[in-house]
Amino acid sequence: MAALATEFNALDAEMPPAWGGTRGAGNEDTGDYRQRLIPYEDVYFFSKRIDNSRLVRQADPHARKKCWKAIGVSSLGTLVLMALLLPGMLGMIAGYQIHVLEQQRDRLVNQRVGLELDETRLMSPQRLDELARMMQFVDPAPSQVQFVNPTADGSLALNVRPK
Repeated sequence: MAALATEFNALDAEMPPAWGGTRGAGNEDTGDYRQRLIPYEDVYFFSKRIDNSRLVRQADPHARKKCWKAIGVSSLGTLVLMALLLPGMLGMIAGYQIHVLEQQRDRLVNQRVGLELDETRLMSPQRLDELARMMQFVDPAPSQVQFVNPTADGSLALNVRPK
């Protein structure tokens, strides 16, 4: 390729100026169908195969220290980042817990209202009369009632004095 470039350089004088040549007006009929020059066609790249399989890397005495320093710094950075993000994360968790507790409180309030309604329904006088009839509890006749009134003789348990 490099040999061809030297031959075409000799013909460069015959190329039209639009194609990069310096041709004069007298040679227009011979070079109208030539190709343009290829950029860097005079450069030749030589590649050589390199075999590094027999090379042995020398141990770097400071590499181990650098590695442990990098591990320590990254661990410390991670701990600092976690310490900075911890309050926000705990606040978010507390918010979720508050939300769950509010839902539980609302559920318990609704349950208490339902239980109070059931209690008032069960303790109503109509319901108690119905249960008394079902269990055959009847009010006694006025002649069957005896009122026990203590007499004021001082024999009550609180009034007794030890002898």
